Amino acid sequence: MKRLGIFLLLASTLAFGQNQNKKTGWDAAKLKGKVKTYIIEDYRIDEKGKPFRGNTELLTEFDPKGRITKMQVKNNGVIMSYHDTYNDQGYLIESISKDEDNKKLSSNLYEYDQKGNRTRHDLLTAEGNLFMSTFSKYNDKNQLIEKSNCVGGVCDEKSVLTYDDKGYLIQEEKYKKDELSTKTLYKNDAKGNPLERLTYDAEGKLLKKITSTYDKEGNETENIVYKGDGTIAQKKNYVYQYDKKRNWIKKTESENGELSLIIQQKFEYYK
Repeated sequence: MKRLGIFLLLASTLAFGQNQNKKTGWDAAKLKGKVKTYIIEDYRIDEKGKPFRGNTELLTEFDPKGRITKMQVKNNGVIMSYHDTYNDQGYLIESISKDEDNKKLSSNLYEYDQKGNRTRHDLLTAEGNLFMSTFSKYNDKNQLIEKSNCVGGVCDEKSVLTYDDKGYLIQEEKYKKDELSTKTLYKNDAKGNPLERLTYDAEGKLLKKITSTYDKEGNETENIVYKGDGTIAQKKNYVYQYDKKRNWIKKTESENGELSLIIQQKFEYYK
């Protein structure tokens, strides 16, 4: 179930993240080239440190414009698929998840402003009842500056984001019932990748620090999480193998020095 969660999260990123701020599915997945088919497979690690094929697979298909036309998640023989609808401007306005018997599991509805920025996302249950809503606000540069969540009719969570002159995120404030709960400050490299994230509580006490390093493709190679007192809580390292398009085809993850996960990606490109 842990692995399923990983891939469902990725599936949600692709299915629900695309077309926000005019992004294609390729952009949302950070893919290079005109990808036609995209398969992700996981490899777990046994007690002896040997990798073995997991039971999870994510299949995604794109049209020549980079829009997702098919998405299917398999886990332990269970299949879930996403069915998307677009408006005349090419923006995703509805995404329905279904099981292998074509039974609806949930619906996602989206609204946009005149510039194509996603302003609202509603998550509905299989019965059509509203479960959660997310509202987004943007500045005149089309940068997301505020996001609020409502769950079960209760709207008490909000994030406020601030950017530097280069357009990189430098601060995120999170509020609970209109009171500041945490503030995260970002230090970025020349490409906008966050090198350091410092999270403080409402009183200014350091709760957590995260440092990251990246390869020349912009993929994270090291992630270290520090507690407020400076001790290391977790350290992860990532090694990538790339194809000719510079999309990674293998990602090896180590946690605290031990091999923990391998993910492989298989690509087919439009000619």
